[in-house]
Amino acid sequence: MSTTDPDPPSGLVGLRPLTLSAMIAGALRFLTRQPRTALSIGVIAGFASAIANIVGLGTVYPGVQERLAAVEPLAADPAAADQSALASAVVELLVSTVGMLVMVWLISVPVLAIANAMLIAAVGADVSGQPVSAGSAWASVRPKFVRVLALWLVILATVGLCALPLVISMSVAQTDPVAGLGLSFLLAPLCLGALLMVLPRLVIAPVCLVLEDQAVAVAFIRARELAKGHWARIVGIAIVALLFSRLVGAVVGLPFDIFAGADPLSTQAVFFTSLGRMAGTAVSLPLLSAAFVMLYVDLRVRGEGLGQS
Repeated sequence: MSTTDPDPPSGLVGLRPLTLSAMIAGALRFLTRQPRTALSIGVIAGFASAIANIVGLGTVYPGVQERLAAVEPLAADPAAADQSALASAVVELLVSTVGMLVMVWLISVPVLAIANAMLIAAVGADVSGQPVSAGSAWASVRPKFVRVLALWLVILATVGLCALPLVISMSVAQTDPVAGLGLSFLLAPLCLGALLMVLPRLVIAPVCLVLEDQAVAVAFIRARELAKGHWARIVGIAIVALLFSRLVGAVVGLPFDIFAGADPLSTQAVFFTSLGRMAGTAVSLPLLSAAFVMLYVDLRVRGEGLGQS
Protein backbone atom coordinates (compact mmCIF):
# COMPACT_ATOMS: atom_id res chain seq x y z
CA MET A 1 0.00 0.00 0.00
CA SER A 2 1.41 3.36 -0.97
CA THR A 3 0.26 6.72 0.29
CA THR A 4 -0.77 7.81 -3.19
CA ASP A 5 -2.05 4.84 -5.18
CA PRO A 6 -5.43 3.53 -3.93
CA ASP A 7 -5.78 -0.18 -3.44
CA PRO A 8 -8.28 -2.28 -5.36
CA PRO A 9 -11.69 -2.35 -3.62
CA SER A 10 -11.49 -6.14 -3.27
CA GLY A 11 -9.83 -8.56 -0.95
CA LEU A 12 -9.99 -9.17 2.77
CA VAL A 13 -12.23 -6.15 3.49
CA GLY A 14 -13.90 -3.53 1.36
CA LEU A 15 -12.22 -0.11 1.32
CA ARG A 16 -14.85 1.69 3.35
CA PRO A 17 -15.08 3.05 6.91
CA LEU A 18 -14.88 0.06 9.25
CA THR A 19 -16.64 -0.46 12.55
CA LEU A 20 -14.97 -2.24 15.45
CA SER A 21 -16.92 -5.42 14.70
CA ALA A 22 -15.86 -5.23 11.04
CA MET A 23 -12.21 -4.96 12.08
CA ILE A 24 -12.46 -7.98 14.39
CA ALA A 25 -14.33 -9.90 11.69
CA GLY A 26 -11.64 -8.95 9.16
CA ALA A 27 -8.92 -10.21 11.51
CA LEU A 28 -10.75 -13.51 11.97
CA ARG A 29 -11.32 -13.74 8.22
CA PHE A 30 -7.59 -13.38 7.65
CA LEU A 31 -7.02 -16.50 9.75
CA THR A 32 -9.60 -18.47 7.78
CA ARG A 33 -8.50 -17.17 4.35
CA GLN A 34 -4.78 -17.65 4.95
CA PRO A 35 -4.43 -20.15 7.81
CA ARG A 36 -1.10 -21.54 6.57
CA THR A 37 0.49 -18.09 6.25
CA ALA A 38 -0.95 -16.74 9.51
CA LEU A 39 -0.23 -19.78 11.65
CA SER A 40 3.23 -20.51 10.23
CA ILE A 41 4.34 -16.98 11.08
CA GLY A 42 2.49 -17.15 14.38
CA VAL A 43 4.24 -20.38 15.35
CA ILE A 44 7.62 -18.70 14.87
CA ALA A 45 6.55 -15.96 17.27
CA GLY A 46 5.06 -18.56 19.59
CA PHE A 47 8.35 -20.47 19.70
CA ALA A 48 10.12 -17.28 20.82
CA SER A 49 7.48 -16.79 23.51
CA ALA A 50 7.91 -20.38 24.66
CA ILE A 51 11.69 -19.99 24.94
CA ALA A 52 11.20 -16.78 26.92
CA ASN A 53 8.73 -18.60 29.17
CA ILE A 54 11.22 -21.39 29.85
CA VAL A 55 14.01 -18.92 30.63
CA GLY A 56 11.74 -16.92 32.94
CA LEU A 57 10.54 -19.98 34.83
CA GLY A 58 14.06 -21.32 35.18
CA THR A 59 15.79 -18.14 36.31
CA VAL A 60 13.51 -15.52 37.86
CA TYR A 61 10.27 -17.26 38.82
CA PRO A 62 11.68 -19.12 41.86
CA GLY A 63 12.58 -15.72 43.36
CA VAL A 64 9.05 -14.48 42.69
CA GLN A 65 7.67 -17.51 44.51
CA GLU A 66 9.90 -16.84 47.52
CA ARG A 67 8.74 -13.23 47.75
CA LEU A 68 5.11 -14.27 47.35
CA ALA A 69 5.53 -16.73 50.20
CA ALA A 70 6.92 -13.87 52.33
CA VAL A 71 3.93 -11.65 51.57
CA GLU A 72 1.15 -14.19 52.19
CA PRO A 73 1.45 -14.49 56.02
CA LEU A 74 1.68 -10.71 56.38
CA ALA A 75 -1.25 -10.09 54.05
CA ALA A 76 -3.40 -12.66 55.85
CA ASP A 77 -3.85 -10.20 58.73
CA PRO A 78 -2.63 -6.78 57.53
CA ALA A 79 -3.99 -4.97 60.59
CA ALA A 80 -1.79 -6.99 62.91
CA ALA A 81 1.24 -7.08 60.62
CA ASP A 82 4.09 -4.61 60.78
CA GLN A 83 3.16 -2.10 58.06
CA SER A 84 6.76 -1.39 57.12
CA ALA A 85 7.54 -5.11 56.78
CA LEU A 86 4.37 -5.66 54.73
CA ALA A 87 5.16 -2.74 52.44
CA SER A 88 8.76 -3.92 52.02
CA ALA A 89 7.60 -7.45 51.14
CA VAL A 90 5.07 -6.12 48.62
CA VAL A 91 7.73 -3.91 47.01
CA GLU A 92 10.13 -6.84 46.65
CA LEU A 93 7.33 -8.96 45.12
CA LEU A 94 6.39 -6.21 42.65
CA VAL A 95 10.00 -5.56 41.63
CA SER A 96 10.75 -9.24 41.05
CA THR A 97 7.48 -9.80 39.15
CA VAL A 98 7.98 -6.79 36.89
CA GLY A 99 11.60 -7.79 36.37
CA MET A 100 10.55 -11.26 35.23
CA LEU A 101 7.95 -9.84 32.82
CA VAL A 102 10.44 -7.37 31.36
CA MET A 103 13.06 -10.08 30.90
CA VAL A 104 10.59 -12.42 29.18
CA TRP A 105 9.40 -9.60 26.90
CA LEU A 106 12.91 -8.51 25.94
CA ILE A 107 13.89 -12.08 25.04
CA SER A 108 10.93 -12.52 22.71
CA VAL A 109 10.45 -9.02 21.29
CA PRO A 110 12.95 -9.20 18.38
CA VAL A 111 11.24 -12.28 16.93
CA LEU A 112 7.78 -10.89 17.73
CA ALA A 113 8.66 -7.64 15.96
CA ILE A 114 9.72 -9.41 12.75
CA ALA A 115 6.77 -11.81 12.89
CA ASN A 116 4.42 -8.86 13.38
CA ALA A 117 5.95 -7.12 10.35
CA MET A 118 5.51 -10.26 8.25
CA LEU A 119 1.88 -10.54 9.31
CA ILE A 120 1.31 -6.86 8.48
CA ALA A 121 2.73 -7.47 5.01
CA ALA A 122 0.52 -10.54 4.55
CA VAL A 123 -2.65 -8.79 5.73
CA GLY A 124 -1.88 -5.73 3.62
CA ALA A 125 -1.49 -7.91 0.54
CA ASP A 126 -4.75 -9.71 1.35
CA VAL A 127 -6.60 -6.40 1.69
CA SER A 128 -5.34 -5.59 -1.81
CA GLY A 129 -6.68 -8.92 -3.08
CA GLN A 130 -3.22 -10.50 -3.38
CA PRO A 131 -2.81 -13.17 -0.68
CA VAL A 132 0.82 -14.10 -0.06
CA SER A 133 2.70 -16.96 1.53
CA ALA A 134 4.90 -16.71 4.59
CA GLY A 135 7.94 -16.78 2.32
CA SER A 136 6.63 -13.88 0.27
CA ALA A 137 5.86 -11.95 3.44
CA TRP A 138 9.45 -12.50 4.61
CA ALA A 139 10.78 -11.38 1.22
CA SER A 140 8.78 -8.17 1.63
CA VAL A 141 10.00 -7.54 5.18
CA ARG A 142 13.64 -8.58 4.79
CA PRO A 143 14.82 -5.25 3.25
CA LYS A 144 13.12 -3.49 6.18
CA PHE A 145 14.62 -5.80 8.82
CA VAL A 146 16.85 -3.20 10.51
CA ARG A 147 14.17 -0.52 10.36
CA VAL A 148 11.60 -2.83 11.96
CA LEU A 149 13.91 -3.59 14.87
CA ALA A 150 14.87 0.09 15.21
CA LEU A 151 11.21 1.09 15.31
CA TRP A 152 10.53 -1.40 18.08
CA LEU A 153 13.50 -0.09 20.02
CA VAL A 154 11.88 3.33 19.81
CA ILE A 155 8.56 1.85 20.95
CA LEU A 156 10.22 0.13 23.93
CA ALA A 157 12.09 3.33 24.80
CA THR A 158 8.84 5.30 24.65
CA VAL A 159 7.08 2.85 26.95
CA GLY A 160 10.10 2.98 29.27
CA LEU A 161 9.94 6.78 29.41
CA CYS A 162 6.24 6.62 30.25
CA ALA A 163 7.04 4.20 33.07
CA LEU A 164 10.10 6.11 34.32
CA PRO A 165 8.28 7.88 37.19
CA LEU A 166 7.13 4.47 38.46
CA VAL A 167 10.68 3.15 38.24
CA ILE A 168 11.87 6.10 40.33
CA SER A 169 9.10 5.63 42.89
CA MET A 170 9.92 1.93 43.22
CA SER A 171 13.56 2.89 43.77
CA VAL A 172 12.37 5.13 46.60
CA ALA A 173 10.38 2.18 47.92
CA GLN A 174 13.58 0.18 48.31
CA THR A 175 14.61 2.50 51.14
CA ASP A 176 11.18 3.72 52.32
CA PRO A 177 8.59 1.10 51.35
CA VAL A 178 5.51 2.92 52.68
CA ALA A 179 6.34 6.24 51.01
CA GLY A 180 7.51 4.53 47.82
CA LEU A 181 4.31 2.51 47.47
CA GLY A 182 2.18 5.57 48.13
CA LEU A 183 4.09 7.54 45.53
CA SER A 184 3.74 4.67 43.06
CA PHE A 185 -0.04 4.61 43.44
CA LEU A 186 -0.16 8.36 42.83
CA LEU A 187 2.09 8.20 39.76
CA ALA A 188 0.56 5.09 38.16
CA PRO A 189 -2.44 6.96 36.63
CA LEU A 190 -0.09 9.63 35.23
CA CYS A 191 2.14 7.01 33.63
CA LEU A 192 -0.89 5.23 32.18
CA GLY A 193 -2.21 8.52 30.83
CA ALA A 194 1.12 9.31 29.17
CA LEU A 195 1.17 5.87 27.54
CA LEU A 196 -2.38 6.24 26.26
CA MET A 197 -1.53 9.63 24.76
CA VAL A 198 1.14 8.11 22.51
CA LEU A 199 -0.58 4.75 21.99
CA PRO A 200 -2.09 5.63 18.56
CA ARG A 201 1.36 6.33 17.11
CA LEU A 202 2.80 3.16 18.63
CA VAL A 203 0.00 1.09 17.11
CA ILE A 204 -0.05 2.65 13.62
CA ALA A 205 3.68 3.32 13.05
CA PRO A 206 4.67 -0.35 12.47
CA VAL A 207 1.94 -0.66 9.84
CA CYS A 208 3.09 2.54 8.12
CA LEU A 209 6.69 1.35 8.07
CA VAL A 210 5.86 -2.02 6.49
CA LEU A 211 3.06 -1.15 4.07
CA GLU A 212 4.37 2.26 3.00
CA ASP A 213 8.07 1.37 3.19
CA GLN A 214 8.80 4.38 5.40
CA ALA A 215 11.82 5.27 7.48
CA VAL A 216 11.43 4.95 11.25
CA ALA A 217 10.96 8.67 11.95
CA VAL A 218 8.69 9.13 8.93
CA ALA A 219 6.55 6.17 10.06
CA PHE A 220 5.86 7.89 13.38
CA ILE A 221 5.12 11.20 11.64
CA ARG A 222 2.80 9.39 9.23
CA ALA A 223 1.08 7.63 12.16
CA ARG A 224 0.52 10.99 13.86
CA GLU A 225 -1.06 12.36 10.69
CA LEU A 226 -3.40 9.39 10.31
CA ALA A 227 -4.35 9.41 14.00
CA LYS A 228 -5.11 13.14 14.15
CA GLY A 229 -8.66 13.65 15.38
CA HIS A 230 -9.16 9.93 16.10
CA TRP A 231 -7.28 9.50 19.39
CA ALA A 232 -10.13 8.14 21.52
CA ARG A 233 -11.35 5.81 18.77
CA ILE A 234 -7.89 4.38 18.11
CA VAL A 235 -7.18 3.84 21.81
CA GLY A 236 -10.53 2.13 22.35
CA ILE A 237 -10.17 -0.13 19.32
CA ALA A 238 -6.55 -0.98 20.17
CA ILE A 239 -7.48 -1.98 23.73
CA VAL A 240 -10.42 -4.09 22.57
CA ALA A 241 -8.30 -5.77 19.87
CA LEU A 242 -5.56 -6.51 22.41
CA LEU A 243 -8.02 -7.96 24.94
CA PHE A 244 -9.79 -10.00 22.27
CA SER A 245 -6.57 -11.46 20.89
CA ARG A 246 -5.29 -12.26 24.38
CA LEU A 247 -8.62 -13.91 25.25
CA VAL A 248 -8.47 -16.10 22.14
CA GLY A 249 -4.84 -16.94 22.90
CA ALA A 250 -5.72 -17.85 26.49
CA VAL A 251 -8.55 -20.13 25.32
CA VAL A 252 -6.22 -21.85 22.85
CA GLY A 253 -3.56 -22.31 25.54
CA LEU A 254 -5.99 -23.44 28.26
CA PRO A 255 -5.89 -27.18 27.47
CA PHE A 256 -2.12 -27.16 27.83
CA ASP A 257 -2.36 -25.37 31.20
CA ILE A 258 -4.79 -28.04 32.44
CA PHE A 259 -2.16 -30.73 31.91
CA ALA A 260 0.62 -28.63 33.47
CA GLY A 261 0.03 -29.87 37.00
CA ALA A 262 0.26 -28.06 40.33
CA ASP A 263 4.01 -27.43 40.52
CA PRO A 264 4.84 -24.60 38.08
CA LEU A 265 8.54 -25.52 38.09
CA SER A 266 8.15 -29.22 37.33
CA THR A 267 9.33 -30.51 33.97
CA GLN A 268 5.75 -31.37 33.06
CA ALA A 269 4.51 -27.87 33.92
CA VAL A 270 7.28 -26.10 32.04
CA PHE A 271 6.71 -28.31 28.99
CA PHE A 272 2.94 -27.83 28.82
CA THR A 273 2.88 -24.13 29.74
CA SER A 274 5.51 -23.48 27.06
CA LEU A 275 3.41 -25.38 24.51
CA GLY A 276 0.40 -23.37 25.62
CA ARG A 277 2.31 -20.12 25.24
CA MET A 278 3.41 -21.18 21.74
CA ALA A 279 -0.10 -22.17 20.65
CA GLY A 280 -1.71 -19.08 22.15
CA THR A 281 0.77 -16.70 20.53
CA ALA A 282 0.48 -18.49 17.19
CA VAL A 283 -3.20 -17.49 17.08
CA SER A 284 -3.30 -14.24 19.06
CA LEU A 285 -0.49 -12.41 17.23
CA PRO A 286 -2.03 -12.84 13.73
CA LEU A 287 -5.36 -11.62 15.10
CA LEU A 288 -3.80 -8.56 16.71
CA SER A 289 -1.62 -7.69 13.72
CA ALA A 290 -4.59 -8.06 11.35
CA ALA A 291 -6.80 -5.89 13.56
CA PHE A 292 -4.20 -3.10 13.54
CA VAL A 293 -3.97 -3.28 9.75
CA MET A 294 -7.79 -3.03 9.63
CA LEU A 295 -7.50 0.09 11.79
CA TYR A 296 -4.88 1.55 9.44
CA VAL A 297 -7.12 0.90 6.42
CA ASP A 298 -10.04 2.55 8.20
CA LEU A 299 -7.98 5.65 9.03
CA ARG A 300 -6.82 5.99 5.43
CA VAL A 301 -10.37 5.60 4.11
CA ARG A 302 -11.70 8.19 6.55
CA GLY A 303 -8.82 10.65 6.23
CA GLU A 304 -7.68 10.21 2.63
CA GLY A 305 -10.59 8.63 0.83
CA LEU A 306 -8.60 5.48 0.10
CA GLY A 307 -10.38 3.44 -2.58
CA GLN A 308 -13.19 5.98 -2.86
CA SER A 309 -14.02 7.14 -6.37
